[in-house]
Amino acid sequence: MVVEDRYSGLFALPHAPGVRVPEALAELQARFPQVPVTFCGTRELAEEWTCRWLGACLAELGVVHATTGLESIFAGGEVPSEPSPLRRACRRPRCGRGR
Repeated sequence: MVVEDRYSGLFALPHAPGVRVPEALAELQARFPQVPVTFCGTRELAEEWTCRWLGACLAELGVVHATTGLESIFAGGEVPSEPSPLRRACRRPRCGRGR
């Protein structure tokens, strides 16, 4: 989950005063620890982080697919000629819409 605000912004929401939202977020994170929460100060930073995270996930998926079966290859003494290339979803220094 990507939040387009700073964590401190949760304490200043006009429609939910006090600590109601930070408390709810803490309860959600305790109940669902496998769901990461990332705070980004702006929409642009949130888009940038999301793009890079998805690129890392794509690369990790490529590693998993590229290494599937290597255990049996190495057990037989064979060595692959070269490693499989990993492609990132974000090739540009900054990724996002309109750039």
